[in-house]
Amino acid sequence: MKIIPILFFTVAVNLTTVAQTDNDAAAMLLKGNVKLVKTQETHRYKKDGVFTPWAKSYSNQFNFNKKGIKTEYLDYSPEGLLTYKIVYTYYPSTRTVEEIYLNKDVRITSKNVIQLNEAGKKTETVEYSNTGSPDKKPLYTQKQKYVYNYDKKGNLIEAIAYNENGLLLNKTSWKYNSKGNQVEWKLETPGYATSVRSFAYDDNKNKIEEKWYKPNGEVQFLFKYKYDDNGNKIEESKYINGVLKDINVWKEVRV
Repeated sequence: MKIIPILFFTVAVNLTTVAQTDNDAAAMLLKGNVKLVKTQETHRYKKDGVFTPWAKSYSNQFNFNKKGIKTEYLDYSPEGLLTYKIVYTYYPSTRTVEEIYLNKDVRITSKNVIQLNEAGKKTETVEYSNTGSPDKKPLYTQKQKYVYNYDKKGNLIEAIAYNENGLLLNKTSWKYNSKGNQVEWKLETPGYATSVRSFAYDDNKNKIEEKWYKPNGEVQFLFKYKYDDNGNKIEESKYINGVLKDINVWKEVRV
């Protein structure tokens, strides 16, 4: 079986939360009539100065229809067992996307209803939990709602979360540099300290450094990343309070 390097597992996970476009396969840089993409992540880490053997991590699979729109996302354990599944339904007339979440027993646990603007970007997400019994029709109860705002360049700059009663839960905001790279992430939650992270990039727009800050402005966590010639992340170093704690190295394949 031929093995070809592909995108990162972390990227694939993020894509499950992105609203559908006119052609999701093309948005994922896939060419041709793609029916599915399956990703297997493997990893190893350094222990006592020596790398452990390669081991399987989680794997995932996207399924697409004939128009290249993603219809399903499946997530598997390192043993190859289903952990959860998402089914996507797109309604062009109302510019909405419905995401149905199912557990490992393929029972519905929740759903998201996403509203898109004319540019195909999310403007609102309403989350519902299934409070019905497993053997009956799902009974959806609203949990949270997210409202999204963008800058003139189309960059997401704010996501505001409300509970089922319309009360503010938190606000997440982002800042970007002139190249469109996200350089700051901030989470503000009433009654809690504000969380702030910053990011640095190389000339190829690969994120090479990430800092998590304490409330007093000091760096608590520092992550440094390395990439191969194809832009795939191959190494991550983690520092806590300035001390190197571990190094992770991994690879991914398309099967």
